Amino acid sequence: MQITIALKNKAKIKRKRGRHEANLGGHLEEKETRSGRALAAKVCFIITQKHSTFRHVSLLFKTVHTYMVKLMKKKKVKTRTTRSQCQSAHRRTRDEKRQAEACFD
Repeated sequence: MQITIALKNKAKIKRKRGRHEANLGGHLEEKETRSGRALAAKVCFIITQKHSTFRHVSLLFKTVHTYMVKLMKKKKVKTRTTRSQCQSAHRRTRDEKRQAEACFD
């Protein structure tokens, strides 16, 4: 008689434990989904930050690139000077350099 009562009590305890563990399991699953959502939100935030940084950098490079292309496409205007005019211009620049060097000495 006592053996059957003890077995019944064990069965009750097992059932209670099973329900309790099932409840805990549900709670743990809920926590996991919450942490999963938080992690997904963090990942999305980081990705958007990286994407916006990438967009800013690419915009900067695009601006620099268009400016460089614009500079390269400019036509070079050559002035028509005779050889003597060119030599006098060079002489002037040499004299200016010497004068500037004399000022700094």
